Amino acid sequence: MYRINSKNVNDSKRTRLKHFIPSWVQDDSVYFITINAVQRHINQLAKPVIAEAIKDSIQIYKDAHKWHPKLVVIMPDHLHILASLNTTHFSIVQIVSPWKSYLKRSQQIEWQEGFFEHRIRGRESLEEKEQYLRMNPIRAGLVDNLNAWPYIWPESSF
Repeated sequence: MYRINSKNVNDSKRTRLKHFIPSWVQDDSVYFITINAVQRHINQLAKPVIAEAIKDSIQIYKDAHKWHPKLVVIMPDHLHILASLNTTHFSIVQIVSPWKSYLKRSQQIEWQEGFFEHRIRGRESLEEKEQYLRMNPIRAGLVDNLNAWPYIWPESSF
């Protein structure tokens, strides 16, 4: 049985991700990004008005050539984005942080500090992440089938 010593967990400080992109990484690489709301286990994001504002802001960033979304899944307390990023002109932080700030101001979404990102390194990994994201609402018990969750947008929606 795996046990965590709570004293050690509480005493440690959270490590901040540096979001550094090596020079050899291609500009159009796809990233798996997860952003969490501060209040977990409370529906803050999977609401029609909020979700539409999120989708609109994603489109604005697409039109500004900051990213090209492949798949977006909004869950009640977090969201996932698979997108290629314009890292020639912007760092990952310069793309994601202002986007989060805009949604905080316009929709009063309280985000956790930072975000998680992982560069997708191959077609198989991309397909695995896409399937994982699509199944997220089912695994969470929010719906019974893939087509029932209204807050999943494939590339063609943008």
